[in-house]
Amino acid sequence: MEKNSSVAVAITVPAYARSDIIVPALGFVIPFFVSGPQVLTGTLVNCLLFLYAWRLPRSRYFMMSAFPSVGAVANGVVFGTFTPYLLYFLPFIWIGNMVLIGVAKSVGKPRGILLVGEAAVKKAALLLSASLIFVAFRVVPPMFLVAMSVMQFATAVIGGFIALGITARIWRK
Repeated sequence: MEKNSSVAVAITVPAYARSDIIVPALGFVIPFFVSGPQVLTGTLVNCLLFLYAWRLPRSRYFMMSAFPSVGAVANGVVFGTFTPYLLYFLPFIWIGNMVLIGVAKSVGKPRGILLVGEAAVKKAALLLSASLIFVAFRVVPPMFLVAMSVMQFATAVIGGFIALGITARIWRK
């Protein structure tokens, strides 16, 4: 008689592949767990965007760019009763996040304050342009001029500085 033999097969998933999925998922759930002001939620998301760009391959730009804003709309916490207006901005937020990731990734590694500033300015300028058009055509209330420009710039800068601090303390060791 023949004995049944079993062979254990271990599937090893590279660390970046796990992070490739976990980090965007974390971006999606931030608005559910941090239902604070835009500056808090946006800072956390932008910090993740910078960390994502510096540590992971380009293969999931869109997923990381889209998940946080989809989470914000799904939960409705960032803009409260104004969250439905956020739907108009989704494609621009996604592109803005991809621009931020692209600027951060283009260098290959964090290069400091100039990189964070450049990425923040480009993202905020894109979102300001969209908000100017939407406000001019009365698609969204004027409050979005600040929310999609100054606040986007501020949260990108703060998030970028936090990400720089994380990379300096943890990843370089």
